[in-house]
Amino acid sequence: MKLYRTGALIGAAALAVTLGACSSDKKSSSSTSAASGSPAAAIDCASGALKGEGSSAQKNAVDQWIVDFKAKCSGESLSYPGAGSGAGIKAFQGKQADWAGSDAPIKGDDVTKANANCATGGTAINVPLVVGPIAVAFNVSGADKLTLTPKLIGEIFTGKLTSWDAADIKAANSGVTLPSTPIKVITRSDSSGTSFNFSSYLSQVDPTDFTAAPNKQWPVAVGTGAAKSSGVATAIKAADGSIGYVELSAAQDASLKMAAVDSGDSAVDISADAASKFMDAGATVSGTAPDLTLKLDYTTKGAGVYPIVLVTYEIVCTKYADANVAKGVKAFLSYAAGDGQSGLKDLGYAPLPSSLKSKVTDTINGIS
Repeated sequence: MKLYRTGALIGAAALAVTLGACSSDKKSSSSTSAASGSPAAAIDCASGALKGEGSSAQKNAVDQWIVDFKAKCSGESLSYPGAGSGAGIKAFQGKQADWAGSDAPIKGDDVTKANANCATGGTAINVPLVVGPIAVAFNVSGADKLTLTPKLIGEIFTGKLTSWDAADIKAANSGVTLPSTPIKVITRSDSSGTSFNFSSYLSQVDPTDFTAAPNKQWPVAVGTGAAKSSGVATAIKAADGSIGYVELSAAQDASLKMAAVDSGDSAVDISADAASKFMDAGATVSGTAPDLTLKLDYTTKGAGVYPIVLVTYEIVCTKYADANVAKGVKAFLSYAAGDGQSGLKDLGYAPLPSSLKSKVTDTINGIS
């Protein structure tokens, strides 16, 4: 990953778990993350109740973190009823959540509003923790494989291609039987960082067809909307001829077929490894420390690079009014950025590159 400066727990219902105990040995020692090979931050456990809210894209990752964190820290309860990135940001701004998960970084007026949740001298910042490939998932009878170019994706998601046997789709899929079934586009109906990232991708790679500005609310009047990642996945699975965008982990949960993307260097199947290659080549830090907002160059190409990726940020305060809340948030995020990265590939995510992980650890260590 090229790094330089220019200046997320979820589910259909609230998830509440009691987190397991930290011994004095665990508090004073650090462990090594298999994801990056660098030392994880020591975890100083807290007590009390914490509430998070936000992104559904990182649901499987955070669910697993909570389970594993339970073995390390107790005396603390954690809830995260995932209602989407937009709801999470609003909850944090309204002091209804101690941190928020968002698939797009907050900036401008959103930061100003979020600062109300922080102590005097503190500010709300973006801390990337989850890298999630976005699948272009489809359900087309007779077609088990599908390859799409950036332009084909742009034309499909703007309604310019309306049938699966369109000549341009067939040309990119030699040997695949494509029916005359109408294309049914499925998009997110709720405010979503996934929509923001997918529309950002299309606005960069196919600006001729996709002229709308990236937005958390899907910006093109095409197709049918469904709420949350699970809703999009369910809608795709239910309708023959459908196609939509959804995180790899959610697509895997629903056993959906996923298109390969050919950006000009041959078709690349979606995977955690292919997403990691994109992060190494196409992501840079654009925020000023301790904020770690990333800039993603979706036009990045290369062998084995899967270019449709989102990064989920945890929105936190650099300084909290309640010291125990600060300690609890710091403990959980320290685990997530450390040992919690090691199992992400099995869940459909990509771990943070080591060069970014060290910056994330520094930022988390500065929470007070």
